[in-house]
Parts: sequence; C-alpha cells; structure tokens
Amino acid sequence: MNWTTDQQDQLLALIHRRNERDILQKQRSAAQAELKALLPQQETLYEELLREELDVDRLERFSWASFYYNLLSRRDEQLTKEKLEAEAALSRYELMKEQTEHLQQHVDELSQKLASFAEVDTAYDALIQQKTGVLLAQSGLVHEQYKAHVDAVVKADKQLQEMEEAFKAGREAHRQVIELKKLIKNAQTLGAWDMASGSALVSVAKYQRLDSVREQSKWVGLSLKQFRSELADVHQSLDINWQFDNTLNRFIDIFFDNIFTDWSVQKRIGQVQDDANMLDVQVVSVLSSVDKALTESLAQAKARNAELRAFLEAA
Repeated sequence: MNWTTDQQDQLLALIHRRNERDILQKQRSAAQAELKALLPQQETLYEELLREELDVDRLERFSWASFYYNLLSRRDEQLTKEKLEAEAALSRYELMKEQTEHLQQHVDELSQKLASFAEVDTAYDALIQQKTGVLLAQSGLVHEQYKAHVDAVVKADKQLQEMEEAFKAGREAHRQVIELKKLIKNAQTLGAWDMASGSALVSVAKYQRLDSVREQSKWVGLSLKQFRSELADVHQSLDINWQFDNTLNRFIDIFFDNIFTDWSVQKRIGQVQDDANMLDVQVVSVLSSVDKALTESLAQAKARNAELRAFLEAA
C-alpha cells in the first residue's frame, strides 16, 4: 500500500483550500465583532434622533413648549435650533446605519464564500486517514516518527483531560464555599437580631441556620477532598482544610438566653465567617493556578495535534 504523488497533490490542494477558508473565517469573525459593537451605538443614535424630532414636533404644533417660547418671542429661534439638532442627529444616525449595513453585507458575502468550503474538511480528513493507514503499514524511520507524534498527542491529551477534571473539581469546591459563606452571613444576621431582641424564637432560627452551616461544611469538606484528589493526578497539592466549630451550644444559648451568651456565640460566628472568607481566598488562588495550567495544557495539546497533522501532510 503506497501513497501516490496524485494523492499528495490532492492533499496539498486541500491544505491550501483549508488555509483560504481559515482566512475567510477570521475576516468574518472580525466583521461580526465590529457589527456587534456598532449595533448598540446605532440604536442609541436612533433614540437620540427620535428625541430631537419630538422636540421639533412639540414646537411646530400647539404644546406647552410652543406656548412657552411664544411668550418669550423665541419660538422661531428655538425651532430653528431644534431643527438643526434634529438634522445633525439624523446625519449621525444615517452614517452609522450605512456603516452597519455595509458590515452586514460584508458578513453575508463572506458567509456565501465560506459555503463553497463546506466539504473541505471531510475530503481532507479522508485523505489524512488514508495516509495514516499507509504509514501504519510501513516500517522504518517514517513509521517510528509517526508513532512518536501519536504518543505525544496521547500524552498531551491525557494531561489536558486530567487538568480539566482538576479544574472542574476546583470550581465545585468554590461553589460549595460560596454557599457556605451565604449561610454563615445569614446566621450572623440572625445573631445580630438575637442580641437586639433577646427572643428565644430568633435564637431557634439562628441555630437552625447554624445547623445548615454545619451540614454545608460537610459538603465543603467532601468537595475539597475531591479537589485534592484530582490535583494529585496532575502532581499538585492542596493544603486547605475546613472544620466547623461544633462547640456552639444551642441549649445554653436558648434556655439561658442573655447578652453574654448571645455575644459569645456571635463572636464565634464572626470567627467562622473570617475563616470561610480565608478559605474562599485560598480556593480561588489554587483554582486560578489550575486555570493557568489548564490553558497551558490546552495549548500543548493543540500544538501536539498540529505537529501530527503537519507530519502527516508532509510525510
């Protein structure tokens, strides 16, 4: 099984077509981005035009504005001023509209051109598949080079997958920490009401919220454990732990309710909140590091795939 000169010529032609397609796609993306930025400006200019035309209309017909300027003997002067402003607004709007219409036309033309490239990737992939089969059936230096490129792609892809799993676990841990902070904040608010009112009912509500904090702390611990495990797969560590203060005594606070027990509990809730804020900062810091590593892994995976493609195209 051999790779013919005709097949290589077809592949090179398809490579050229793919490059043409990529250039057109970049041009269309740039035009679409510019159009997206200009459309809100066009809408703003249109609203401005409507306001200016309304000002002219108010002066041309009977209205309080017309009556007011008539009293001052300045109606004609003001009407001229408003008409000039309306004309200027119309000019700005029409200029912007012309720009957006031109951009939309350009986008449509590029889309029409790109339609002719619809089968390029299918034909390219088919030829690459044929060439891969030829290389696999061969032996010698080219075959070894092909295997080395494939191994590099597999390694980079595995690293990328593991980094994605670590990032996913980190985002989940951060989500659980955010929920924890919300519950602690609510408990602190109820604690403040408890100190102000001295109500046993408010104390009950406060401790119900602290029970929720205690339950959420378990989920935080589990998510941190999973994050730690996923980080270990990418040779990173996580020196972060979370443990809720279980010494907060519901019985003493509710049934011996006074300012001293309320203050003591509120102080400890404040400490828990500080600890949760610190936990949030730590998790975000590690997650940011993982995000950076993920970006690098993605770039490496793309580079290895590009190298394999380039090898297959040239071999």
